[in-house]
Amino acid sequence: MTALTLVSTGNRPIRTLIEALLTNEYEELQVGIQKTEARIRYFENKYAMATAVFLERFAQDEFLHSFDFDEWIGESRLLQHMREKAETLRSIKIAN
Repeated sequence: MTALTLVSTGNRPIRTLIEALLTNEYEELQVGIQKTEARIRYFENKYAMATAVFLERFAQDEFLHSFDFDEWIGESRLLQHMREKAETLRSIKIAN
């Protein structure tokens, strides 16, 4: 477990602000995740292949390089990163 202490030089309480910021960031990530999932579904439908299968076959040099494939790989990496970040945000609990 990692702990973080925040100190404000102002007189206003910051707990509500921090909670709102975390919630807002999480919600924005959810929107990004949905858009990225939709983009990945586009490629899966276009090439009639699940992303996991595509990545495995691409790694084995079964395909010629293309812009679509670059984008598909990038979207899959972005999705993984956003999901990990969202999970981290959801795991944050403010102690008081």
